[in-house]
Amino acid sequence: GVGNMSFGHTSALYVRGGGGGATAGSLASAVGGGLLSRRGSLRASGHLDPAGEVDAESLQAPLLSRLPQGAEGSPPSRSHAQCGPHGSPYSYHGSPGMPPDMRSRVSANFERKAKEGDAEQGDGCIGDTQLVGCNVARKAAGQAPLSKCLVIGTINALVGIPAQTAFATIVFQDGMYAPYLGALCKFFFFSSAIHQTVFLLMSTLPFAVGQVQDVGLIFLSSMASSIAAACETDGVGAATALGTTLLTFCISTFVVGLLTMLVGRFRLAQLVQYVPLPVVGGYLGYVGYFIVAGGTGLAAGIEINSVFDWARLLNADAFMRIVPMVATTLSLVTALERLHHPLVLPAMLVAIPVAFHVVLLASGVSLQQAQEAGWVMRPMEGASRPWELWALFNVRLDGGLDGLLGSFHWKALVSQLPKTVGLFMVVCFGSCMDVAAIQQDVPRPLDFNRELVTVGASNMVTAMVGAGYTGSYIFSQTIFTMRAGINNRSSSLMVAITEFAVFALPFSVVQYVPKFFFGGLLLWFGSEIVNDWLIASVRKLSRAEYVLLWMSFGVIMYFGLEEGILAGIALVTLYFAYEYSQRTVSAMAPVALSSGYRHDYSSQLVLDVVMPRRVLALTLQGYVFFGNCPTISERVEQAARTLVKRAEEEDACQIAEMEKENSLQSASSGPGSLARSSRNTDRRSKAGQVQLLRQLTLQKMTSAPLFLALDFSAVPAIDSTAARTFATLTNILAASGVQVIFSGLRKGSDIEALLVAHGIELAWYIGGSGDASRRDGNRRGGDGGDTPARDGDSSGGGRGGARDGDVSLGGGFGGSAALGSFDLSDDDAVGSALAAPGCKVWSFGGLALAARFVEEALLRTARAGGLVHAQAVMTLDDVVASHSNLPMFAAVDVAGAVGPHLEEITLSKGDVLYTEGAVVEDLYLVESGRMRTEPAAGSRWEGLCPAVEYGPGCFLSLVDLFTARHTRAPAVCFSTTATIRRLPRAKMRQLMNDAPMALSLLQVCMARSLAYDLASAQEQAEVSRSAAPYAHPRGT
Repeated sequence: GVGNMSFGHTSALYVRGGGGGATAGSLASAVGGGLLSRRGSLRASGHLDPAGEVDAESLQAPLLSRLPQGAEGSPPSRSHAQCGPHGSPYSYHGSPGMPPDMRSRVSANFERKAKEGDAEQGDGCIGDTQLVGCNVARKAAGQAPLSKCLVIGTINALVGIPAQTAFATIVFQDGMYAPYLGALCKFFFFSSAIHQTVFLLMSTLPFAVGQVQDVGLIFLSSMASSIAAACETDGVGAATALGTTLLTFCISTFVVGLLTMLVGRFRLAQLVQYVPLPVVGGYLGYVGYFIVAGGTGLAAGIEINSVFDWARLLNADAFMRIVPMVATTLSLVTALERLHHPLVLPAMLVAIPVAFHVVLLASGVSLQQAQEAGWVMRPMEGASRPWELWALFNVRLDGGLDGLLGSFHWKALVSQLPKTVGLFMVVCFGSCMDVAAIQQDVPRPLDFNRELVTVGASNMVTAMVGAGYTGSYIFSQTIFTMRAGINNRSSSLMVAITEFAVFALPFSVVQYVPKFFFGGLLLWFGSEIVNDWLIASVRKLSRAEYVLLWMSFGVIMYFGLEEGILAGIALVTLYFAYEYSQRTVSAMAPVALSSGYRHDYSSQLVLDVVMPRRVLALTLQGYVFFGNCPTISERVEQAARTLVKRAEEEDACQIAEMEKENSLQSASSGPGSLARSSRNTDRRSKAGQVQLLRQLTLQKMTSAPLFLALDFSAVPAIDSTAARTFATLTNILAASGVQVIFSGLRKGSDIEALLVAHGIELAWYIGGSGDASRRDGNRRGGDGGDTPARDGDSSGGGRGGARDGDVSLGGGFGGSAALGSFDLSDDDAVGSALAAPGCKVWSFGGLALAARFVEEALLRTARAGGLVHAQAVMTLDDVVASHSNLPMFAAVDVAGAVGPHLEEITLSKGDVLYTEGAVVEDLYLVESGRMRTEPAAGSRWEGLCPAVEYGPGCFLSLVDLFTARHTRAPAVCFSTTATIRRLPRAKMRQLMNDAPMALSLLQVCMARSLAYDLASAQEQAEVSRSAAPYAHPRGT
């Protein structure tokens, strides 16, 4: 069975395990009593967490009444996947056991009825089978008898009357309002009746219940108490204070309603959810505490304004008054736990006051004596007839304008208006939660924004008629009415009529009801809210968020409502900044620096040895701001110090080794490649020769520069603190002898402007024809144009359209220098760029482009040391010689055996060697010039396969050759001219017979080159993934 009740925002929906498989999703007409707070109701049953997020799985099973049973005896099921066209919630697909032809006819008839406007009832008849929609609320599909509607409406009204009375005592708890409390309670009845009437007329839910809620009580109570204190300080009477308070409530409620309506009208309901949950939880926890304190103070006859006031309960008189309050709460809880009839709660609410009067009668104590003793509220002063209640506004019209202005304490009124902002936030947020909770039981989609318009209208109307108390949907009463089978507006009308009737009574009901009864109700409501948000929420929040919730609660308790909420938001914001900074710092990681350019084997061997020792690349991710930039700077400095220290130690070691091995130095100092210089060394193993080559490389590269690259591709923005930190960092690194490189910046962007404004001297590279990764840089947000450059476009995507060979150097303090467009494979151009004065930071469009620059700078040092040659042409003999450190090459003339079978192909810039999708049957060797492979625009491989450039001495598409797969990108000439040597497959078969050893050694060269190509491709993929979160929407 499901117990359901509502007391404003503390309404209850309590799910019990019962017979017949009744759950929260299959309640028909049997409803029982229950106890849970409004937000805690679904949470405790596993359906709603403190944030208002509903566990969809626990509420999947809908109520299907009078539906045909399947062969297995189970009712037909419906899920979102079974919805009709356009997600129609009125599709019906029958039970698993229903014959297919019958199921199709049922579904077609049901959808037809829904489209004809009968979606509220959705009946479709086939034979003796009657269908009543998939709506949980359609127990009788609008066929509930009028008597049942009236009973359900009366129950909702009777449950709400004590709650509204208790809320009135909370709002007007200051002693200045005590004589008027009875009349003010009637104002609450009238306000709830107005809310209910507006919901009756405007809500899309015919069973909607809208009342004054407790979510705004704290703000209203704070306003009332502050005005009373101000009036007492200024010597203003109680009548003026009350009139000022009532006018303030009307203005605030009208503004809240107007803002809520605008949120719905402009469809901004989603923005309300940005209020941090720990702040909302802290506020609602305080609401619960405030209700408990108010109820306890009401029953004991004392005011509890601070935690120290609880000590005033430590006396016999207060204890005697608290005992019946606690007994009232326990009796309600026990009755609703054990009895499951819908009339249990109304009966208990009537029985407790009746029992009190029976005790009075038996003890011979009159009602007047009980009132004088403080057990019952005194009769209200002033107006007794309903229309006389508006006289409490204390409007004096007889004195003209001066009399009207003198009716209110305007200074106190104006001081309370800022609280309207907080009141709006909690009311709008709570209303969104209400609609979300109702949505779980209503299969058809609800328009949150439209429902907010209804909430806003009800608050505006109740404010305009002079009963300004904020209200919204009471979701548990709404669901209770729906599950009772009510599908028309008769029940809602009955609620409004009953509340109007209670308001119209010539007396106040509160003067006959004991205070401990209202105190017990408030204790009930408040303890549930406290448990839900301050205790049970520990299971739904992270540890840090739970601490923030309690901190928000504590700040509200000791510093006030507005200060507490603002402080809570500030604390949550600071926690988010700290947590985000830690995550962004932890995401900063070193990445392999690779350009994707295929060098010859000797050059690749040098880079393989030197790059890990003299180059470091770090990727930054996320926003870089004041919270994480100090840690980022510290980690970058530490990495740079490690790079410098390791390089210095290795350089010292290699210099000492060179002094001991003069013979090795003289043998390798002549002209020729690194491989040739080591050919004459006597080593008995391949491992020994490789070790010698690595040692010799390190000895020759002691003067190579150190580079540290920072990739900004995944950084959407930085703040001024971060820019200043980077400026300091670049100066420190430059002083340490480390050349700094920025990649992933877009020229003219906000990041670039901030960096330059803080004194960072940027030297921009604008990619030209020699840029092997030009398009890759554009994808990463580089400095090229908006349209990536295509093959054969000599402008290279640069804004200036610079020609090949153009070098423009410049700079200045705090300026942004244009390095220009030049051929990265031009040793002199790279040297001129490295020697440019005043340039502290190189800036490249992408990390791959920066890697190309670093590679060429290191190879320039290697050429100066005689490790490699700057060869514009590499024949097959040169390629084989670069691999000749292996002993097996000594006795075989590979070039002499294979050379006669090679065919020469000459290409001009833009010529295509083979197209995408071709099958590579032949071996291609780039002898001079450069070739580029890149998927064409619109290709299915675009964005998946990176652009690759092949220089002299490189084999083309070895993977495609060995695997016989179709190529994924065309091979295009990327230089002015290129010479390609082709070895047809037929010739390779011939060599297998004529010169098998030569062919075998050629395949060794191919395999070693392929291994480097695959390693370079893997590193390039890692570089691409590092920028993927922001720079590659299509993926990498």
